[in-house]
Amino acid sequence: MVTLDVGSYIFQNGDVNVNLWKVPAKKPGADFVRCDLNCGLPFVDGCFRNVFCYHVLEHILNPYFLLDELLGFSSFYVEIRGPWRFSGYAKNRGHLHFFNGSWFKKVLEKKNVKFLSSYLNLDTRHSIWSFPLEVVVRIYK
Repeated sequence: MVTLDVGSYIFQNGDVNVNLWKVPAKKPGADFVRCDLNCGLPFVDGCFRNVFCYHVLEHILNPYFLLDELLGFSSFYVEIRGPWRFSGYAKNRGHLHFFNGSWFKKVLEKKNVKFLSSYLNLDTRHSIWSFPLEVVVRIYK
């Protein structure tokens, strides 16, 4: 298996896509696994080369637990996106947490995982003044 997409409700970029709700596959031949991300995922460590997790951690009861899972399943690369803590979207109903790059850096350093980079995606559609909407974290193992 090459790519795992966790919480793949809209994007479904993976060869294996995981979510609580089944949605039609967008990638031909992709597999779907239905599970509650708060309870862990049914995979063994290192079984995916790349792991993507877009706008999921903010909905999870224990984001540290899911982050450990994501890091374990990847043998090469992990990309995580979530609402930037100071954006207007961070405090949306259903968001239990919000993040910034320093949160990820601090947590990953405690796990002895090399933190590659984080950056903020800017919203230029709604205003001439760009403001960050989400934090994007990239981790190479």
